[in-house]
Amino acid sequence: MNIIWLGHSCFVAESAGWRVVLDPYYVETYPALHVDADEALCSHSHRDHAFLEAVTLSGRDKSESPFTVETVSTFHDDKKGSLRGENAIHILSANEFLFRVNVMDADQPDSETPLYVGKKVIVVGGGNTAMDSCRTAKRLGAERVMIVYRRSEAEMPARLEEVKHAKEEGIEFLTLHNPLEYIADEKGAVKQVVLQKMQLGEPDASGRRSPEPIPGATETLDIDMAIVAVGVSPNPIVPTSIQGLELGRKNTIVVNEGMQTNIPCIFAGGDIVRGGATVILAMGAGKLGAKSIDEALSK
Repeated sequence: MNIIWLGHSCFVAESAGWRVVLDPYYVETYPALHVDADEALCSHSHRDHAFLEAVTLSGRDKSESPFTVETVSTFHDDKKGSLRGENAIHILSANEFLFRVNVMDADQPDSETPLYVGKKVIVVGGGNTAMDSCRTAKRLGAERVMIVYRRSEAEMPARLEEVKHAKEEGIEFLTLHNPLEYIADEKGAVKQVVLQKMQLGEPDASGRRSPEPIPGATETLDIDMAIVAVGVSPNPIVPTSIQGLELGRKNTIVVNEGMQTNIPCIFAGGDIVRGGATVILAMGAGKLGAKSIDEALSK
């Protein structure tokens, strides 16, 4: 058997004419990855370990593979999981989940990289991306889908109509709850989540009341999939790598009404300007920016 390192945590294993790529990556500071393989295996869903767009699959029947795959439990801290639990299969970021459904068609039965959708799903977060994720999971066959949000419904950043539509589709809302630990089964797949019950304290810098844990108050739910829709922020590489570019709060890019930055030849729009927002607003910013660029080039 030959084992070849391709960079970051990506390896290719070759045996008996079969080629498996492990953890194909997308990392801004690494050379772009393009690899041919008969099979792709990913340890978890982060893009630096599961960038399947970089892999061209042969389409061969997996029954031809000489490899046997076994899962091994690993931990997300150096205390054997006592702080942050085990790493577990079927815990995805919302961006990865939605990208694979909407762009890669991974929900289709003939997909080369099919997407697993559980029957008991939690979506962690309270924004528009969380609403998109929970409704998508429900439509793809999940029997029970729950939004888990650490503040109350009144503090949710999602648009009111998004919350309304989610409820109409049967999504349950567990507000004032926050994931404390994920528990995996003997095969490494998530089977339970331990939730910390919360209460609202004093307002924080954003004006919203800060969630505080209620000592000793936890709840354990049986689940088989978790989608995490929190902590989404603009990619910091572009704004911080351009010398002299004016930045706003959280390294967003400052623009004028025509989406032009303080550097005349650079325009920006979407989440890199607003922070986490909607596709509709990003599309509108793109249209406005294109109009401004056209006007600038016509002068």
